Amino acid sequence: MKGCNLDFDQVWEEHIIPLVGQTIVLAHGGKKQITAVTQEYLKRISSQGNASRIPKAKFNEVYIDLIQKEILIRASINEKYGGRRSSIIFAVLGKVPFISLKTNPVTLIIDKNKS
Repeated sequence: MKGCNLDFDQVWEEHIIPLVGQTIVLAHGGKKQITAVTQEYLKRISSQGNASRIPKAKFNEVYIDLIQKEILIRASINEKYGGRRSSIIFAVLGKVPFISLKTNPVTLIIDKNKS
């Protein structure tokens, strides 16, 4: 597999859609259940039972930034895109085999050893 040579649609199909039904643990320990992934959004339920949808386009924007920079700190994404979706976006992208999720600070890194 040529990892980071995958375009985002391939990443979505091969690595994110299969997360349906899984509980994702966020960097700070919170949990979100992935209940649906379509070609337009990812639907999650928080540990408090609140459902929300995150547009696929938001994941794509973060993925493009990550591919270009090879490392992203969550705080920079909060500043750039706003909202409170960065923790789930980072946790989901951290499930992609060639992307590592680190804590303190919460960071995504392209793992060239797995690409």
